[in-house]
Amino acid sequence: MDIENATKSKYGYLLILIIVLGFFLRLYQLDTESMWKDEAYTYHHIQNSPSKIISLVVQTEAAPPAYYLILHYWLTIFGNSLFVLRLLSVLFSTLSLILLFFI
Repeated sequence: MDIENATKSKYGYLLILIIVLGFFLRLYQLDTESMWKDEAYTYHHIQNSPSKIISLVVQTEAAPPAYYLILHYWLTIFGNSLFVLRLLSVLFSTLSLILLFFI
């Protein structure tokens, strides 16, 4: 094995370690605290139909409605709990570690 392949392999293992560690640190006690104010607003918005979600988010939030729409379907598929509500953000933030690693 040449030096370049060994270096790539070492960084690959490091990336996997960081991703796994980051994921489990984010999951640790994910649903132990009660719902925060911004989570309550988000939960309120996503209980509506997709067209209503878009109009509510455009009127009240400074964020694009895509996250709210994805979260609406996420809760529809995986259930309606605080853990599931927060889990989508955990997955997105864990995936951002990959992007940060390559930057």
